[in-house]
Order: sequence, then structure tokens, then C-alpha cells
Amino acid sequence: MKYNPKIHHRQSTRLRGYNYSQPGAYFITICTQHRECNLGEIINGEMKFTVRGLIVHEFWSNIPHHFPNVELDEFIVMPNHVHGIIIINDELLGVHDDRKEGGDDIQGGETPLTRVGF
Repeated sequence: MKYNPKIHHRQSTRLRGYNYSQPGAYFITICTQHRECNLGEIINGEMKFTVRGLIVHEFWSNIPHHFPNVELDEFIVMPNHVHGIIIINDELLGVHDDRKEGGDDIQGGETPLTRVGF
């Protein structure tokens, strides 16, 4: 069944006021625009990637190279979405973190986006 916002009412499962930048394991789902199946298709029970799907797989796998305090657990690329578990560690593995020394702390339920030049 194709996604229809008039009948599929999704509500955020984010906890209001929770700091999602704090250490922990997080289950993430990222959907393609308009839920288009452009990452691949399932043939005989196996995911066959498109070029976009291969790029998504590669970029997800490289997250720890750009964020030294993040580890990856299981993830799967599906035709129109990605599921994955990331683990944010307390230590930045040698990277200085001003927040631990009374610097600006991130508050609230929204985590600021960081654009990484891939």
C-alpha cells in the first residue's frame, strides 16, 4: 500500500525535552522523498541495490569516520528507507568537547544538524 498522509497518521515518538545528542543507542529510520523505491528492489527475497542504494550503504558505513564518538550496530537498506542503530559514546576518542567543561550544552528535543562534506 502506498503511503497516504490522509489515512496514515504518523506521530513523533521523540520524547519532548530529551537530549538526543547524549550517549546511548538510537534506532533510526530514514525514508526516501515521497517514499519512492529508488534505493533498490527485493528480488527473490534479496535486496538488489540501485546506484543510490549503494551510495546510501557506503555513506552509512562511513558515519564513524566522520563522527569519532559514533559506532554502528545493525542496519539495513530497503527499497524506500533505511533502518539502523547508532551508538553515541560518551567519549569523543581524543576530540575536545567543550560541553564537558561548562561550555554551551545542547538542550531540548531537537539535535542540531551537522553538514558533512561527503
